[in-house]
Amino acid sequence: LANAGGGLENFVAIDGKVIRTSTIVSSTMDQASTLGEVFGGQISEFIIYDQANDLDGTHQKRIQSYLAIKYGITLDQTTATHYIASDGTTLIWDTSALHASSYDAEIFGIGKDTGSGLDQRVSKSQSSGSIVSIALDANFTAANNDAARTTTHTNNLQFLVMGSNGASTSTNYNPVEITAAMGNERIDREWQVQATNFNQSVALQFEGFDQTWHVYSSDNPDFTVGTVTDLGALNAQGIIAGLTLTDGAILTLAREIFAPGAISQGLEVWLKADEITAAVADTNVETWTNQALGNAAATAPTQTTVNSRPIFRAGSHSSAINFNPTLSFDATDDKFDFSDLDVGNYQVFAVANKTDITQTGNLINLAGTGKHDIYLTNGGLKSANKGVS
Repeated sequence: LANAGGGLENFVAIDGKVIRTSTIVSSTMDQASTLGEVFGGQISEFIIYDQANDLDGTHQKRIQSYLAIKYGITLDQTTATHYIASDGTTLIWDTSALHASSYDAEIFGIGKDTGSGLDQRVSKSQSSGSIVSIALDANFTAANNDAARTTTHTNNLQFLVMGSNGASTSTNYNPVEITAAMGNERIDREWQVQATNFNQSVALQFEGFDQTWHVYSSDNPDFTVGTVTDLGALNAQGIIAGLTLTDGAILTLAREIFAPGAISQGLEVWLKADEITAAVADTNVETWTNQALGNAAATAPTQTTVNSRPIFRAGSHSSAINFNPTLSFDATDDKFDFSDLDVGNYQVFAVANKTDITQTGNLINLAGTGKHDIYLTNGGLKSANKGVS
């Protein structure tokens, strides 16, 4: 906000973009309270300059750049706008860099600028939908100035900044821009790295992603054209540490997934007897691990009652199907419960050998009114709506 006075133009800008201008003069700082207006919300920093200093556009950009990096705010890029350090020459984010114009969303990063008192060691874009954080160490919970952050910036005026293409973070199976080495599923969102006087390793955290995902780097936005490097796998919390990111690198997430017929979209449950690796032959099984990626924890079927658990039969057992192991149900009370599975319309595929033709076997019990239990009958798989009259 600038109040020029003397009939000169005043303006209000948000994230560096002027949203309103006026020649109305107001020099009363408490005018809002005089009008009965109060503020509700959070304020982290508040700065006032005497207009006599006559801040020009470059000075304003230095101040805005400091605030943007410190608070993870993306300056408006309708007109390409550099982020400028306190010395007036060091570019924190260079909009003229190769490919930078394609990665001008969610600009954020870490760095040190003693001229502004900036020492940002962890950062995440405050833009809606942002999923990635960056830090000097693998601590993504402590405050920026917490004593636990013992890794410090090596140099003054060093910055590591990322901007995204703003694309979807939804998974995309077998997309066009993927190489065989990257797997068969990736997200469309990409990030460009800009490193200024920066030579330290960092950690990244990708919210909502787990150890099945790898971070890939390319020197070209088209990953099928550029030189692609696998930077490593995330851990279960979506974190990868010890990364040395090069200036101009383009990052994305990809993975190799397996699904029946390589069809992963809509796959909620994939139970395989040959994946029950901890099972002991001819003993009962309490939990059957779900092999559908992303659903394993939420929808692993269980049976808490010992006498209602099926028996694991190895691939060498007479109950095996084509040398593959099976789970043997007793046609009395053996079944699994899916307490967390929430599906509407569905298709079910199964390989089963029904040895007791006198019973209609309840294979899967879906807890809750309006859910469908799944049965194996002499005529095949059927479902029955439960709790609905």
